[in-house]
Amino acid sequence: MRELLKKPSTFTRIEFWAITTIFVFVVFFFITDGLDGRSALVDNPYKPHFEAARVPSYFYENYFIPQLIRHITLYVALLILNFIIIPKLISKESLLRNFLKLVLVFAGLIVIFGITGTYLKGYLYASQGRDEAEQLIFQEAFGNAVEILFSLGVYTVIKYAGIYLLAISETIEAKYKFIRKEAIVATVIWLVGLLILPIGEAEHEFIIGWIIVVPSAIALYLFSFYRLIPRSLTYSPYPFINYVRKCAFILFLAFVVIYLLLSLPTGEDDEGFDFSAFNALF
Repeated sequence: MRELLKKPSTFTRIEFWAITTIFVFVVFFFITDGLDGRSALVDNPYKPHFEAARVPSYFYENYFIPQLIRHITLYVALLILNFIIIPKLISKESLLRNFLKLVLVFAGLIVIFGITGTYLKGYLYASQGRDEAEQLIFQEAFGNAVEILFSLGVYTVIKYAGIYLLAISETIEAKYKFIRKEAIVATVIWLVGLLILPIGEAEHEFIIGWIIVVPSAIALYLFSFYRLIPRSLTYSPYPFINYVRKCAFILFLAFVVIYLLLSLPTGEDDEGFDFSAFNALF
């Protein structure tokens, strides 16, 4: 972890692979669902609007291909903005040139989201005039582009705050024993996903899993490595049995808490049970 401070590129590589991994998972599940015949009936959220407007819709033309193009566009835009343009703007390198690049990427997002929107929301042409429908579609595309830049701005603040905390981590650890370097890095990576997944319109279940499973894993790792294992080895005549007993209790408690948090508000017991079980096993 100390190499993060001496070599900023190490953090950049971790960040790149975190974003790429999330993108691969999102696209993989999107494509596999799209190749499933049932998806044409179930997974197209725009189909009811086409039916209500009595306009024919086709799964691949009016949903799958435009949405896939959006996913790829978002990934490429994030790479360009996060790893090329924003760092140069922060370092005040060629400000005008990089600001123009930022504007071009922003305009590109609007154009691509707008064009794909004409296929995703083609039903609007039946209820609105052509000009009015396209105006609504491109207004939404503009809003999506603004949302992406805003989320990336929030992430940039979080990232550089994390880098700063890493730089002073030894001082923090001396004062607060429970804060560790690996926890800071893991939290930053988790926040990357938390910001990117909603923008990438990932599946609802995948977002919930990311929100629950990753923080639980980070917390359990830190508690086990720095507290549970050392205490089990030091203060018990049967360290392994004591450790297993405590782990079982913690996992059971986590299972019950997460199950209640997911099941009570929604009333969906199956989803709560599945996520709780997966989280405990993970």
